[in-house]
Amino acid sequence: MASKRGSSARIFKAIADPPTTSLQRLIGLTTGGLPTFIDVGNSFGAPAILEDNFIHQVDNGCIDHLLPTLYEEDWDVLIAHFLGVDHAGHIFGVDSSPMIEKLEQYNAILEKVIEMLESQSAPGGLHENTFLLVMGDHGQTLNGDHGGGSPEEL
Repeated sequence: MASKRGSSARIFKAIADPPTTSLQRLIGLTTGGLPTFIDVGNSFGAPAILEDNFIHQVDNGCIDHLLPTLYEEDWDVLIAHFLGVDHAGHIFGVDSSPMIEKLEQYNAILEKVIEMLESQSAPGGLHENTFLLVMGDHGQTLNGDHGGGSPEEL
């Protein structure tokens, strides 16, 4: 998208401060605040989620609601936080087939979102002034861990 001629899309690299854990990133992104030590502590030592179908189910809520919500006018800010790629990295590693499948799924969803927004972006259209921001809340090490301050996690 950013490489299209005449596109206003831009690519930036953001670097997260540790701890690079999802809850803390969401607190920062949605409130502008910083996580407490209690918030950080709740992110470690949880049991692994090993159900075979969990990776495929975890994002269904976002997928089921995102596109229909884009056709509604009753929101000012819409956040869709997909968790499957995080879980795929933790369970299978970042170079695994499940990780690649999740990333391909996200690309397909993003393409649909962009198509919908572009189709409604003409003057007077529902998304004439919509700003789309796509970002990750943290990175992962090769084995799928995050929470620390290594370059891969930030």
